[in-house]
Amino acid sequence: MALPNAVTYSREIRDSSDAISQEKPLVISDKIWLNDPNETQFLSWVLQQDVIESTENHVFGHLEDAPFPMWVTYTGSTETSSQQTDNISIEGVMARCAAGSRLYNPATGEVMRLTLDPDSANETQTVARNFGRGVSTDYLTQGQPLMILTPAMYEGFTVGKGMTNARVFKAFCTGIIDYPVKITGTENAEKARGGNPFEVALNKSWTLAKKQMEAELIFGAEEQDSSTYTYNMHATGGLYDFIQTNVWTVDAVMTRFDLHDIIGEWRLFNKKAGAIICSGAFKDMVVEWAYGKVQYNQGTKVDGIDIQQVLIHGTHYDLIECDLFNQEPVLMGTVLLVPYGKYSYRPLIHYEDRDLAYLPINEDEKDQNQGHIKGEYGWEFFEEETFGMITGLEF
Repeated sequence: MALPNAVTYSREIRDSSDAISQEKPLVISDKIWLNDPNETQFLSWVLQQDVIESTENHVFGHLEDAPFPMWVTYTGSTETSSQQTDNISIEGVMARCAAGSRLYNPATGEVMRLTLDPDSANETQTVARNFGRGVSTDYLTQGQPLMILTPAMYEGFTVGKGMTNARVFKAFCTGIIDYPVKITGTENAEKARGGNPFEVALNKSWTLAKKQMEAELIFGAEEQDSSTYTYNMHATGGLYDFIQTNVWTVDAVMTRFDLHDIIGEWRLFNKKAGAIICSGAFKDMVVEWAYGKVQYNQGTKVDGIDIQQVLIHGTHYDLIECDLFNQEPVLMGTVLLVPYGKYSYRPLIHYEDRDLAYLPINEDEKDQNQGHIKGEYGWEFFEEETFGMITGLEF
């Protein structure tokens, strides 16, 4: 893939010998995502949802309380000639079931009832088979998912142990970003196509900051380091590391049926609408499916963002093209499944407002116009299981 290596970049002060930008200056707003929102559609889509919540410390977080799953999995040997009732191995049942819990096998229609509390050591159970439905030849197959039904209790029963799950503290931290902008007084005074030279340079820095913020939202790696630098250095993380539960690796060309299956699994955790963050190649594939097979809405405007939607399982999902995914082959085959509102943009604000802003720099002895775009903020994500990621798509 060709990269713009021919362009000369510099970290030095720009002077009037450089070519003046031909670009029309952008309007700088206090809302960075309104500065040409289509240029970073994913960042714009996230921030237009009113998810800004300040933090008073550079480290922050919340207690994550995962929902109780509706399924367990039979992990014992496949039955071939008789039904087992003792020492049945069922993964995940110890924390989710108790004596009286009923399990439904969709493959055979059989219902089983746990007669004793599960063994906390190895999750083996004693069960009553064919409880209300089933026959003696309804055999269990290794790996078969079993749905958890309501318990069936006897009259005068003794209340058993409570079922709970340990809440986990999810910690996040802010990062500090900085984009200096410096030009000489001579260059700033000259007439130039495209507008005031300093405003043009400043707007280009805003655009760069926005693009890199979108990259960080996805690929940022959280880090806190107090040993390498004079002062503590910290950086905020992104979705790529946060998403762990629902990750599908395809390693093939996807069909519309594959997408329906994956979205169906994702909907077990996220019933509400959300967004499919993808490359242009994935969007083109969906458009091709749309010829009579998939409902596809073209050209909806949301706060200036051009949004397309696709209808899957009766729900409209925003189809957001992320330009980053168009720039590298592996990323082109990556798709993020993002729910509405499960994230916060957390600028550090207490005694000082350190949200992203342009700050002028005044040095009396230097004939320069200079300043910098600086901010300290972090991303916080909630309910990890409501997110998803697809990798390995081929086109």
